[in-house]
Amino acid sequence: MTDPLPPPRPWAVALLTLAMLLFAGVYGQLATAAYRWYVASWDLAMNHQAVWLLAHGEPTFLTTRNLPAFGHHLSLVLYPLSWLYRLWPDAAALLWAQTVVAAAGAVPVFALARRLTRADGPAVAWAVLYLSQPALQHLVLHDLHFQPFALPCFLAALACVASQRWRAMGCWLALALLSREDAALPIALLGLALWRTAPRRVALTTLAGGLLATVLAYQVVLPWINRGQQIFYADLFYGHLGGSPVEVLLSPLLRPRVVLESLWQEANLRLLVGLLGPLAGLALLRPAWLLPAAATLFLNMVSSFWPSHVIDYHYQGFVIPFGVAAAVAGGTRLEQAASRGGARPAVARWLAPTVALLATFLLPVLQPPGSTWLPRQVSSPSQWPTQVAAWRAQRQWAPQLDTVLAAIPTTASVSASMSLLPQVAARREAWLFPCPFFMLIEGFEPLSAFSPAKLLAGLQARPVEWILLQTQTRNRSPLDEASYREALRTVEASGLYDLAHDLGGVRVYRRRGVGR
Repeated sequence: MTDPLPPPRPWAVALLTLAMLLFAGVYGQLATAAYRWYVASWDLAMNHQAVWLLAHGEPTFLTTRNLPAFGHHLSLVLYPLSWLYRLWPDAAALLWAQTVVAAAGAVPVFALARRLTRADGPAVAWAVLYLSQPALQHLVLHDLHFQPFALPCFLAALACVASQRWRAMGCWLALALLSREDAALPIALLGLALWRTAPRRVALTTLAGGLLATVLAYQVVLPWINRGQQIFYADLFYGHLGGSPVEVLLSPLLRPRVVLESLWQEANLRLLVGLLGPLAGLALLRPAWLLPAAATLFLNMVSSFWPSHVIDYHYQGFVIPFGVAAAVAGGTRLEQAASRGGARPAVARWLAPTVALLATFLLPVLQPPGSTWLPRQVSSPSQWPTQVAAWRAQRQWAPQLDTVLAAIPTTASVSASMSLLPQVAARREAWLFPCPFFMLIEGFEPLSAFSPAKLLAGLQARPVEWILLQTQTRNRSPLDEASYREALRTVEASGLYDLAHDLGGVRVYRRRGVGR
């Protein structure tokens, strides 16, 4: 263990606390407003239903996804979230929990930066930089996912690496593994990164533990939960690389040409700039600290699913903590170079965080008009009321729909458009329209096999009690616009449903004979 540091000064603790509260307040409000105003989407519906089922002791099969809850992702963090949900039975509780936990990652960033810089001021600056990363802000605003719950754990583990507290590091890594099954790959690669700097037994244990957890998850547990079926995202994301997770991971050896073609595209260069640019590329000065993110980044870059190649979604969640930690560590090299050049200690210590602050806040504003290479901040305290006001103006039907949904019992089965589904997911049977009448495939591409005749047969065979459909354009359905309109007309002409409410943007259909 390295020599102990003195306690942080009160002003540093106060600034760190203020920064976390500001982040949690702004992004928590924006995330919950997106839910309240029907902007949230399918992923929130799936995870909301999973938590509701666990909290109520129901069978954990997700009708929102047509998979067992733990077959979608092996996210054991669902259990503590279900305990929270019992106290506060609202999806807003889950969104606030996600935002607060992500904000808490600033604490281990502060601890890591204090350890490496031995100064409070730059450590606060690095914590603010972590909270200011556009990728992190997108992560907590894009529905509900479980990578944010691993962020403080991974960052705390890296702070333990800097102070050589190996047992504490292991505990934090074990907690990170509760978020999702793919958290095991960064753990394994962290073992490789520790090979030259940590005791050999620590590196070996970390590497072996991560590999063992990966193999057990993908080869044993998930196939068992899914009754031997292929893991849902294998074909959609990586069908061009192989037919199993093992083949995908070995694809650089088995299909090197396909891998190189997948990597060599502008979207991936933009992704790297979006992840590393806001911290001025300082992470590249300490590549060993970036190594744990390599597997996640590689899988995102070779994926055939376009959202994996941008920072706007949750796919970069396991890249963020290692990118920030690598930038902090890389900043110490810049400090050392400045010191050797004759700079005063205070100037050298502030050089790296100042450069990173400029790259995060100033350079995106100065880039040429129309350029999107360097991402700007997603939102600020002054911007989010304007955003919420725009949502309110676009969805004037929302208060009326709230009243309608409150009258539908949780025992009723419901099929709904994508943006309406999160609000009705707290039940055993909540389906993404046109499910369950027409079973959906994974993904958001048009369903070429869709036909009104098949949908009509499904409507007759499956007596779902309520159907909630948006009628405006860009309905955010997995069907294309023309097919969605056909589906809506099929429901209306089926003779099986009455139009219970037309709210000028949303129509609510009730199965004949229900609620009378």
